[in-house]
Amino acid sequence: MELTIFSWVIKKYKILIISITILAGLTGFIMSNLTNNVVYKASAVLMVTSNETDPNNIAPAKIDYTTILANKEALKTYSQIVQSTAVFNQVLNHLDSTISMDQLRNSVWAQQIGDTELMEIGAVHENPQYCVTITNALGNVFVDYVKNVLGINNIKLIAPAVQTGSPTQQNKLFYIVVAAFLGFTLSTFGSLIFDFILQPIRCANDIKHFSLPFFGKISAVKLHKNIKNFSYTKNVLQNNAAISGFFRLLLAAEQNLGSQKTLMVTSPIKGEGKSFISAGLAGSRTQTPGKTILIDANLSGPTQDKIFGLKNQLGISNLTETDTDQQHLFLKSSLPGLDIVTAGTLPVNSNTLFCSDNFNHLMTSAASQADLVIIDAPAILENTEALVLATKVESVLLIVQEGTSRVKVDEALQHLKSINANILGIVLNGYSKFPLK
Repeated sequence: MELTIFSWVIKKYKILIISITILAGLTGFIMSNLTNNVVYKASAVLMVTSNETDPNNIAPAKIDYTTILANKEALKTYSQIVQSTAVFNQVLNHLDSTISMDQLRNSVWAQQIGDTELMEIGAVHENPQYCVTITNALGNVFVDYVKNVLGINNIKLIAPAVQTGSPTQQNKLFYIVVAAFLGFTLSTFGSLIFDFILQPIRCANDIKHFSLPFFGKISAVKLHKNIKNFSYTKNVLQNNAAISGFFRLLLAAEQNLGSQKTLMVTSPIKGEGKSFISAGLAGSRTQTPGKTILIDANLSGPTQDKIFGLKNQLGISNLTETDTDQQHLFLKSSLPGLDIVTAGTLPVNSNTLFCSDNFNHLMTSAASQADLVIIDAPAILENTEALVLATKVESVLLIVQEGTSRVKVDEALQHLKSINANILGIVLNGYSKFPLK
């Protein structure tokens, strides 16, 4: 998997990944506190000797390298025998307690100390004295077991366990780190799987897959601080250097229109920034001579009146009225050479409206008095309105939000091609914080 895909997924789902990681770490912290029983630890040391007749005999003995190796190999076997059921049964007989075989097995351990002839055995218990008792009982029973049962007298307890005053506590930080790591791993892996299933649009190369003109990617547009109040001023549209590249991109798309005068802006699904981009395209044309008319045909979610600070009292939904005078529907915006036709407020059947003679007359009237008519249309896959509108215009500009599924884009294009729509091209919206979708 390419690093770019991995980094894109991390960036796309960073809030989800961070949230799950923090939640997992918090869970680890809570669990470490709930299970943090104070226990004591005791250990003893045994040694394999080379004198099989008397391990306490300090007389000089001939010890060679082969004998030392044999003793070390014997420790591997002894580490298993000391934890055997036979030894544990004898240890339980020496303890005056109700401790069970499973409890004993879970509380003791045995291991070779480095690459030596020494073996450490130990036990943990909530009672510090009983912890020492278990350890020494295990050591003594094991020495006797090796001597009496196995018939070998080559091991002895050289350092019995003694009581310590410091308890052994769980490492809370360890549990938190492990839990957080598991949360991060699982959430990242899940995001990668979801991304693989979704097949999102990530970059320009993904757009080229559709064999359509690609006009560029909109990214990191710096919006006016008052845009949240729907104040779309001339300063925002024309004098903000931060979004000049955005306008140049849209104008490049418009140049492909040639002599065509009607353009519909839409997207595969809602929430991809088409309304804001429609307004940007209309506003960017005020930097050049000519007149532009922007029609808000998104009746289920009109926004152009809010963007340009206009009243949405009379709009295209009012075309169902008997009054055929339509000039009052063309509202002057604050930008020179730009008129807006709002959606209106009357509840109507959109498909019936867009197929009516009144709407056809509106389109004809708009085209006769403007150099370019832009329709802000609904999303293609949300309803059939966009397809009806696509038959009324000369070209269609498709806005695709970064992260939208390729399947959705393919489906939208198939719908447009089924009605022989002239698809002008695609603009990739890589900026996800548009206030208006």
